[in-house]
Amino acid sequence: MKTNKELSVLFDQLNYDWMNLYQSDIVKRKSYTEFVSSLILKHFDKIKWVDKGLRKQNFKIKKHIGVCNLQTSIKQITEKRFCYALYNSGKFELFGKVIDYEIPLTEPNQGIDKKNHGKIDFISVKQNEIYFFEAKANSNESVLRAILEIYVYLFRLIKYNRLKTLINDYGNYQKVIPAVILFHNTLPEKQLQKLEDHPNLLLLLNKINKTFNYNGISKIRCFSTDISKCINENILKQENGIIKFNKQPTIEEIVY
Repeated sequence: MKTNKELSVLFDQLNYDWMNLYQSDIVKRKSYTEFVSSLILKHFDKIKWVDKGLRKQNFKIKKHIGVCNLQTSIKQITEKRFCYALYNSGKFELFGKVIDYEIPLTEPNQGIDKKNHGKIDFISVKQNEIYFFEAKANSNESVLRAILEIYVYLFRLIKYNRLKTLINDYGNYQKVIPAVILFHNTLPEKQLQKLEDHPNLLLLLNKINKTFNYNGISKIRCFSTDISKCINENILKQENGIIKFNKQPTIEEIVY
């Protein structure tokens, strides 16, 4: 376990870069959440954004048809399988219909010094709303990681004028909603359920939401799913490569 002084040194070594920050080990551990959140708050406005290697167009991949080749038992629940099953399901009351998954943010044609900007786990639409989701399955990472991921992925698109291009690939939606979905009873879900125990994390979340709001984006909505409790019930099935739910999982919103 590192001291606050050691964490401060590691934070400085990330060069005040959002890309480095959200991928760093120091944002993953629960025991570091409060202090690292305070560091991010302190330096929020001077942390840098980078668009080198950020995708410019063609965010929608035509070969995305909900088919997955499994290397392990269908009983094993992963984020990827969860997102595929959501895509192959009907509408969900809270956030509508999932229309795509693994949306690439990295420009495919780069040189030797390639930058990887990650992928949005899935997108859903409900009337005039479009949701951008970060999903965490059986994760032992701090919820700070999930919050930073969806913030960095979405705000980078806003900052470099790519968000409208991405949305137009899917249709005409007026309200943009960043979102996080967590498996019930995992570490990040427990943290989010008790934000009063993490005041600096809550302050950072409020700061991020204000930044989104200033740019016409809704606050981050957070959801919890009980799918992790249903592993022994064979909640997933596969038919011709298509992963579906045998039993529709319960999804609830976490209000903070």
